[in-house]
Amino acid sequence: MKTFNLDHFLFAGKSHRCQDFVLTKNTGSRFVVIADGCSGSEMTEIGSMVLAATCYSFLASIDNIDIDNTDWLLSMFEKIIHSAHDHINQWILPSHVLDSTLLICIETAAAFLVHVHGDGYILQERGGGLGWHVTKLSYINSRPHYLSYRLDSKRQELYKKENGDNENTFQMETISAKSRNCSPLKYDCSFTGIYAKENFNTILIASDGIGSFKTPENQTPDENNLFASILGFKSFKGQFLERRMRKILGDFKKDRMDNYDDISIAGFTVDPRGEDEMQD
Repeated sequence: MKTFNLDHFLFAGKSHRCQDFVLTKNTGSRFVVIADGCSGSEMTEIGSMVLAATCYSFLASIDNIDIDNTDWLLSMFEKIIHSAHDHINQWILPSHVLDSTLLICIETAAAFLVHVHGDGYILQERGGGLGWHVTKLSYINSRPHYLSYRLDSKRQELYKKENGDNENTFQMETISAKSRNCSPLKYDCSFTGIYAKENFNTILIASDGIGSFKTPENQTPDENNLFASILGFKSFKGQFLERRMRKILGDFKKDRMDNYDDISIAGFTVDPRGEDEMQD
């Protein structure tokens, strides 16, 4: 039986105050939550925390995770945004405070369940020597559809008017070392992925900030090398993700590359010694 370790990493972007927020639950039913606040909206550093904390509370209250029918995730995200809205209303804050991408990864007995509304990455390392794969969710002009738009019919209609007829507004890229395929998604839909533990050794979710590295001259790293480096863990205990990401940041710094957007990344990787430990 595979055993998985959990870790997360959060690092502010060079160009602004941190608007990402990460929460993890590493006991009992384990999961990770990432909220990536919009840099173009005011006070989203507050909204991302509220949204992530609200999501955490909803997930922590679930007794049984159904991976055969995942429609409940859509209704749960709808409840989360309205509950978060109730919280900020108490502080007399506008709904745009909640302009934030929301990503979750839940561990079940047999699989990891990922659900994303907005942009971001799902990084996977397959077992059996099949290598790494990445699912990249992105919007043209980096303008995601946020759950908070559902709180304001005028903002919702404006986004639909400006983006609803463009099939390239929201895209999903499936990337590996040997291939890259792109397909359009409906502008306001969510992404759901189920990853069987028997087939995967690592599942990570990340905000779009991992794609923001560049030099002052706007030179960027090779994307495939970046993905391979993030998933190239040398050790698997404790803060395995923190160590890996700080190594990457240090190496890029030598090449005068900084992340200009916040980086939030979290998830699970298999402990290769876990099987032996279980047998002992």
